[in-house]
Amino acid sequence: MWYPALFLTTFFARSAKTGPENLLLKDVAGDLRAIGVPVFGPSAASARIETSKVFAKNLMQSVGIPTAPFICHSAGDVFRPEDALGIGPPYVVKADGLAGGKGVVICETADEVNAAIEDLHFKHGNAAREVVIERFLKGQEVSCHLLSDGTGLYLPFPASCDYKKLDGKNTGGMGAVTPTTRLISSALIGMVFKVFNPVFKALRDETGEGFIGCLYPQFIPPYIVEFNARFGDPETEVYMRLLDSDLLELLYVCATGKLKEIPAPRWLPGYAVSVAIATDGYPDRGPERQERIYGIEEAERVEGVVVFHGSTEKHDGHVYALGGRALHITAIGDPLEKAIARADEALARIHFPGMQYRTDIGADLIGRV
Repeated sequence: MWYPALFLTTFFARSAKTGPENLLLKDVAGDLRAIGVPVFGPSAASARIETSKVFAKNLMQSVGIPTAPFICHSAGDVFRPEDALGIGPPYVVKADGLAGGKGVVICETADEVNAAIEDLHFKHGNAAREVVIERFLKGQEVSCHLLSDGTGLYLPFPASCDYKKLDGKNTGGMGAVTPTTRLISSALIGMVFKVFNPVFKALRDETGEGFIGCLYPQFIPPYIVEFNARFGDPETEVYMRLLDSDLLELLYVCATGKLKEIPAPRWLPGYAVSVAIATDGYPDRGPERQERIYGIEEAERVEGVVVFHGSTEKHDGHVYALGGRALHITAIGDPLEKAIARADEALARIHFPGMQYRTDIGADLIGRV
């Protein structure tokens, strides 16, 4: 048993919510349920739809969900183009396991593929003992988050778009926008939600249990790119700015199998934008030292702006960036241009040595959503 589960029971936890994917991998949710604590979050077995790319791709293929053509490949084997006819170039190489948002490499040649496989295995160990090599898909990537209570009922959130790259490198999400439902035709929306029933059934057949938690596919219509088994980051930040219902109630009714007992959540009108501020060296390395962050209070004086903390620490009355994505600057507004302008104004008020962020979050969506 995961020992914090015993701690929570000792202190009479009424419910719990698992967040980061590494906790799903450790089966925190399963351990807590075993001792009678309602949990919003899937067991390790159900979370394999995120924690193993090989499992997820094979599951999608088995139930007929459209996904990019792919092969599974062992890190110790040499990749040859004839192994993947019809897949590339370019090739997308993905570590099978969790890699902190840094397990994807786009390659143009077989030599680059082999170098990427070796590098992923070196950096991520057993998480990259196997890789998925798949066709590169072009188009706007869209996410559809959904809450499930394990009984077959689920509650969709508005569509969103996240932006993963920083200086050409795949990273944790560097920004997000919601809602983006207008990017998707009604036919494609129907297709996306039709995938959930076969996925939930396949997971139940595989694990013997219903999926409880947040499941969201990232897709480039009409293909499903991948599934995640928890709330996305930075998508969650923009959802929280527009959600006008009690989040805790939503999570609790899912954890207890009672989603049918509450009305659909309310959402504020308009748009929400989030921009991540990362530290120097991200994503390749951490900063040489913790840097003091200036201007957070000034940024939050901008109308419609809220600053969420990621990798920060407060001591001596000051906030310091620890490394990675330190802050998420969120802004709401209608139309989308207003939300973006507010985020830009807030960003201009924050500074610390080596800070970096994208300046184009949401710009490609103006007039389209």
